[in-house]
Amino acid sequence: MPGPFCNTLVFPYKVPTNSRSNAQVEKTKVRKAPVSYRSPGQLPRESEVRQLKIYVDRKYETIIMPIFGVPVPFHIATVKNISQSVEGDYTYLR
Repeated sequence: MPGPFCNTLVFPYKVPTNSRSNAQVEKTKVRKAPVSYRSPGQLPRESEVRQLKIYVDRKYETIIMPIFGVPVPFHIATVKNISQSVEGDYTYLR
């Protein structure tokens, strides 16, 4: 199942082969995307995850958030900023 569990990104770049020559060889560097869990079976079985609450897994550096009733893991490297707004009984994250 493709999804948030394993992705690979490929970025081409040029590397000089010899400092004396101007010839350059194009190589491909593989950069792996930050992966929270290798398989869905590694999701924690904590009560917060089952109750669809926001859960922080410190061991795997992951935030698990419910999206449309499904717990979705996000590696902390993919989160730039979070702001919280409280309006009555609801809390909004941006």
